[in-house]
Amino acid sequence: METEYQDLVTFKPPLFMVIRDDKMLDQIREPVMKPIIRALREGPKTIKEIQHYYNDVSEKPKSDKTIYRYVKKLEEVGLVKQAGHRVYSGRNISEILYSRTARIFYIEFDDPDIFSEKNLMHAQMIGGLLSPLFGSKDVNASKLIEFLQRFEKQKLEMIEKLLTEAKPEVLEMLSQKEWSGVTYFIDAAATFGLLMQEDNLKETLGAMFE
Repeated sequence: METEYQDLVTFKPPLFMVIRDDKMLDQIREPVMKPIIRALREGPKTIKEIQHYYNDVSEKPKSDKTIYRYVKKLEEVGLVKQAGHRVYSGRNISEILYSRTARIFYIEFDDPDIFSEKNLMHAQMIGGLLSPLFGSKDVNASKLIEFLQRFEKQKLEMIEKLLTEAKPEVLEMLSQKEWSGVTYFIDAAATFGLLMQEDNLKETLGAMFE
């Protein structure tokens, strides 16, 4: 028989946070931290639950003590916060619930090595998919990378604008959605918002194909 419990959640994170702090960026990009950040996309979890998720997706399983140490590092930089407790029925024990400090983390696009081999390869793939729309011409990967960087920065600005100016009832509806699904709605709205501002998007993209 499953043990009955009640989650007493006292922290309700905001819908989004734009990550600009260097310490936060270092931790969110750290490979051993990524499974923890992904696990908490689904909502508050105990250390044991985070450990189970981590070991399911990682080739290098970790002990609960190691997971706890990682979580505390994320807590120190402000990416994770204690959200409440899980109280078990008929047992005089409880476990701490941990939450992300925002449902969605957006990383400000600022790649110091913008024309790295990896970025150029990604641009070539995107350009290859778009090529039939532009007479099957080859993409200028460097121009496309510059466009994508500008687009990502503008999208973050649009996200901040839309969520800041949204009606309270819209934000309340979003807050009731599953954590993992909120990103879809916000990204879609921001993308449509940017497309409305781009009067000559096809011409802009077409200039990148030669």
